[in-house]
Amino acid sequence: MGTHALPNVRHPKVLFKADSTHQFAPDASSPRSNVSATREVIVSAGALHSPQLLMLSGIGPPTVLDSHQIPLTVNLPGVGNNLQDHYLVGTWYPFYNSSYIYPESLAINQTLNSQAEAEYYAHKTGPWTAGPPDGVAFPALPYIVNGSTSIATSAQAQTAAQYLAAEVGQTVIAGYNAQKTLLIEALLDKNRAAYEILNNNAGSLTVATMRPFSRGVVTIESSDPFTPPTIDPRYGSNPVDLQVLLAAILFNRRIIATSSMQELDPVQRIPTAEADDNEILTLIKASIGTEFHPSGTCAMMPLELGGVTRPDLMVYGTQNLRVVDSSILPLLPAAHLQAVIYAVAEKLDAKRKLWPIVLAAHYFEHLCFFGIDLFEQPS
Repeated sequence: MGTHALPNVRHPKVLFKADSTHQFAPDASSPRSNVSATREVIVSAGALHSPQLLMLSGIGPPTVLDSHQIPLTVNLPGVGNNLQDHYLVGTWYPFYNSSYIYPESLAINQTLNSQAEAEYYAHKTGPWTAGPPDGVAFPALPYIVNGSTSIATSAQAQTAAQYLAAEVGQTVIAGYNAQKTLLIEALLDKNRAAYEILNNNAGSLTVATMRPFSRGVVTIESSDPFTPPTIDPRYGSNPVDLQVLLAAILFNRRIIATSSMQELDPVQRIPTAEADDNEILTLIKASIGTEFHPSGTCAMMPLELGGVTRPDLMVYGTQNLRVVDSSILPLLPAAHLQAVIYAVAEKLDAKRKLWPIVLAAHYFEHLCFFGIDLFEQPS
């Protein structure tokens, strides 16, 4: 039994015949080749490209497929919907106590950096023990707003579809409504993180929402597999997320005011100490960025809630097609995703205890990855 890697290729579609035939080609001008799977196909192209591959194969929202003249194989409105990400906003509070050595000092002073390196390897002390970002925290919302429930109350007052994209179907709306209940519970829980603080030890206390209420969409631009998908993350489309980030930045001021931080002589530059809530919200909307944790676009949820994959990661309506990547997460966990996705893969391995045929993807194009295929020969 062997495994063969085909690097730097793209996958136009999965063909559903007596067996599952998978097309691939290195570029648009090259002839397409087929590989047949006698057992299973695993799609692992990430939250941005796994839904693209499913739609190109005729699995997804009928309106999208029909607009690109792609024959419908399985009607799954949830494909490409429910896109979530941990998104962040940077801040800047530079330190002016020159008696401390900061990470940027090491970056511009090679002599100082060499001394710090020698000290670290000799004694495990010195500036190298405090590189960026060493300090990371995951605070709960009640802790930073002194127990106020106003943000959760505003979320409770929303209708399920109020801040979703206009074109989503009823099952997707129903699924989001179920998610919203869980998200509100998390916001009210003093033991569950609402956001992340990333301290770079150089004056930045970046904040990132961990339980986003906003939902984006991934869809296809055409039936050409070499055309990148259209990605609309819709960051901040739900105002609850903006209120959480506002509360997080206001809490930064309390951190800066502590005696330990004051020893560093910080100055609030972005935002300034005088900025009011509206000015901070303007800053948030203008500077939102990604933590590169896209997920949710092939969600493991009940079919009637807009789900795409079953608990065994099998795509609804298929017999031997599974998705194994961050796209299957129905809700983002309040954590970075590397270990989480390892667990997703181990879930399948522990359940099945055999190696199926795998069609995976792995080359970077902007925020997307797409390209190594692993094919196991039938034994």
